[in-house]
Amino acid sequence: MRRRAAPGPSTRGRGRNAGRPPARSAAPGAIRLLGLFAASGAAGVLYEVVWSRQLTLVFGTTTLAVSTVLTTFMLGLGLGSVLAGRWLESRPDPLRVYAILELGVAAYALAFPGVLWLVDRLHGFLFSFLYTRPLTLALARFTLTSLALLPPTLLMGATVPAMGRLLIRHAQGMGEGAGRLYALNTIGAAVGSGAGGFLLVPMLGFRLATWLAAATNLLVAVAALGLAASRPATAPIPPPAPAARGPAHAGYYLACYAVSGFVALAYEVVLTRILILLYGTSVYSFSVVLTGFLLGIGLGSLLAARFIDRVADLVGAFALLQAAIGAGILLSAPFWDRLPEVLVRLYGTTGGDWARLVGLEFVVTFAMLLVPTLAMGAMFPAASRVAGGSRAGVARAVGSAYGVNTAGSVLGAFAGGFVLIPTLGLQRSLLGLALVSCTLAAVLVWRSAWGTRRARGVAVVILVGMPLAALTALPRWDPRLMNSGAYVYAPDYARVSGGGGLRDSLARYTVLYYREGVTATVAVLEGGHRLLRVNGKTDASDTVDRLTQRLLAHLPLLLAERPRDVLVIGLGTGMTPAAALRHPVDRVDVVEISPEVVEASRFFEQANDRALDDPRARLLVLDGRTWLRAGPRAYDVVISEPSNPWQVGNSNLFTREHYRATRARLRPGGVVCQWLPLYWMTLEDLRTALRTFHDVFPQVTLWVFDSDVLMLGSLGPTSLDLNRLQERFEQTRVRSDLAEVRVATPPALLSHFLLGSEGVARLIRGTGPLHTDDRPVLEFAGPKTLFQDDARGNIEAMEREASEVVALVNAGDRRAEAEMRGQIAREYLVTRLVGPAYREARRAVELDPGSASGHQALGRVLVARGELTRAADAFQESLRLGPKRGEALNDLGGTLDRLGRPDEALAAFQQAAALHYGPALYNLGTLYLRAKDDPARAREAWDQALRIDPTHAGALRNRQTLDAARPEPPRSGSEAPTSD
Repeated sequence: MRRRAAPGPSTRGRGRNAGRPPARSAAPGAIRLLGLFAASGAAGVLYEVVWSRQLTLVFGTTTLAVSTVLTTFMLGLGLGSVLAGRWLESRPDPLRVYAILELGVAAYALAFPGVLWLVDRLHGFLFSFLYTRPLTLALARFTLTSLALLPPTLLMGATVPAMGRLLIRHAQGMGEGAGRLYALNTIGAAVGSGAGGFLLVPMLGFRLATWLAAATNLLVAVAALGLAASRPATAPIPPPAPAARGPAHAGYYLACYAVSGFVALAYEVVLTRILILLYGTSVYSFSVVLTGFLLGIGLGSLLAARFIDRVADLVGAFALLQAAIGAGILLSAPFWDRLPEVLVRLYGTTGGDWARLVGLEFVVTFAMLLVPTLAMGAMFPAASRVAGGSRAGVARAVGSAYGVNTAGSVLGAFAGGFVLIPTLGLQRSLLGLALVSCTLAAVLVWRSAWGTRRARGVAVVILVGMPLAALTALPRWDPRLMNSGAYVYAPDYARVSGGGGLRDSLARYTVLYYREGVTATVAVLEGGHRLLRVNGKTDASDTVDRLTQRLLAHLPLLLAERPRDVLVIGLGTGMTPAAALRHPVDRVDVVEISPEVVEASRFFEQANDRALDDPRARLLVLDGRTWLRAGPRAYDVVISEPSNPWQVGNSNLFTREHYRATRARLRPGGVVCQWLPLYWMTLEDLRTALRTFHDVFPQVTLWVFDSDVLMLGSLGPTSLDLNRLQERFEQTRVRSDLAEVRVATPPALLSHFLLGSEGVARLIRGTGPLHTDDRPVLEFAGPKTLFQDDARGNIEAMEREASEVVALVNAGDRRAEAEMRGQIAREYLVTRLVGPAYREARRAVELDPGSASGHQALGRVLVARGELTRAADAFQESLRLGPKRGEALNDLGGTLDRLGRPDEALAAFQQAAALHYGPALYNLGTLYLRAKDDPARAREAWDQALRIDPTHAGALRNRQTLDAARPEPPRSGSEAPTSD
């Protein structure tokens, strides 16, 4: 077909109008076509999110695995755009081709589960041979990912030049047409990102979200075919007139656009890591970043489309946009470490309301990245005009611009995560990217026709000098602020700061270790105790959660039949593998995904006994889920201590599929011990987590330690041999470790038991949602309740369904069982589990009515329940059945005093004092002073108490109060009874 002559500049018109596009440069029906392309963009980002998630479930959530998937996805888009651009130039039916491309994407999406199954099987086979060779494994994963993702992404990439052929009717309108199509597709992607992350995937799950995206592609294809039936053939677009052509050396400027793509994706990677520190690793945080980024780029392209074809100096426009990118990054750099303080204030403003808080986080984020993303988006229509002005056809020009930008983006995504952040850190990576953009702007300014040579020289100096000055002079971000975890600890900071602000709250901490690494940002802080923080959140410490970290290992190893080979998922401070290695095991494999956590664990060597140096320990730096799914070993005990289930990545270690993979690696008689938080989790979410675990492991026991619960699961019936348990407690290294966390006896351990399988079945109430790979409900529900304190309510709900622990124990005869129950009841009181304590004490008295210790235990439980009259009767029965004991007499005296019977209380305390029971002497002195107004006898009682225990704080305090003639001391019985 003969090409029509391009409308050239009029010799009679005004010279300044030469080369301008006609009044309308878009094809008829452009609005409908743009609407279809926007819908396609929304579907495309859904595919990216879903397929990336599904493939990382196979490969693991290591940074290398995630980057492999993202790189392949983008590579396919770029290749598809470039290859199709050449081929589509001469096609007379681009709309029909576009419809076929959309149909192809939809068909592949529906077939993707089968592709994923094949990739999973091939990866499992290869992993068992290659897991010790990470580079070879990475290459194998790249090959598998390419096989899975290149077919659909090539088709998606090809839709860009196809739509370009349809929307751009004149080469002179290249910038406007390309800008509009890129803008609407990107804005559609932003809508897909926001709707997908906040609505579609949480409501439908990943599988149905994929079907919805496929249905969208199918509808777009049908609509396109309908439009194609009524449209004439599309003639090739003639080359531009000389006056409308872009600058010479178009390839050079497209290379500059590739550099711009590099900066854009590296900036997105760095920005995501920064905002993870500020907003947390929830799925919503990622959606906020991606949605804001895409929206800014889309708006930038849309705005630039309105005027880019009228710009005479394209080189100057390139330079200005690059300068805007660099300046935008530079201007935001000093403020990122101030956002934690803003977040604490936002918490105060919103009262912790999740929807309002996330909305404000989006507004803040969008404002911070608006300038650079607008300029990044504006680069596409400018680059398309450059490509279109080099005698290339429309499809080829649009495809080339899209392709070179994607090529730069692929390199930027890789370099941002693997080179810039580990080498320069987050702040200097931002400033380095600003330097790249400003340097590129300086080069373009120097080559442009703008101003005089001297003016251009001054501009070059300013452009390069600003980021260099920032790199040398800008103060470093405060790592304490950046790792403050305000996204979870804002209520604590707001409560304890006393108006002093977040900085004052963190001033007491010293940074011992700080690393912005490939996988995470990890810090070790010290301020009275040491904290291990990963992406701002405290994941472990050497004091507060020491009990849980040690019992994670001790509990299964004390109860398992023949524990020889142990797997620990998650190194943390190293205390859990250290506890495991105190047992006579053959091997402890420790799987940790983050090399930075491995480095940080060295700062806890006093607490972890240098566990990794033990010859029985083997460290594997890889994804724990992948190791269980595809690794070569089986275990007697699997211990899993990931962080919270609402966090992306960690959520995968709480799913039904992960538990099934764990079950497959257990040897006969093996057990699995899984940590679960009771805080930041509603009762319904707790039930979901328990239901998921119980669905895979029919035999479950739950053990509560402070605000944590340990789920102990096995395939066969759970039995507990008391004699074997006692023997294992007698092992010196085990006993000393447990004594440090006040679990010195079997009853002390058993007092943490709360629910057996029947109790769990009652608590979860039958059917309900499960936390699965397809529908990770905890991941989507958890972030919405971070500021709710549900731990106490969850424990109370579990208490109501509590099981009898001794039902698991072969304790021997009734008297021995009664003794055991009485001891367990006392320990339950220490852990503040009053309901189970009452059940055990009452059962102890039923089994052995003649047990003095059983009645005393029952009396103490009744005091905790507020049943003082029954408690006094129980103490009196205990004293009747056994010899006079100072502890029981003191318990009776304190109860009688609270009942308003001071004379009887005084008699009980006097009898206990005669037995030289220190706490009774303290209470006796208090009662002498308050009830008898006898300071001399009070002083005498406290002096006797101090002779028995010179450090007795209550006696010392009351003596000082008496000597200073201060107001009356506290009531007797205020001191907790202690054992003889």
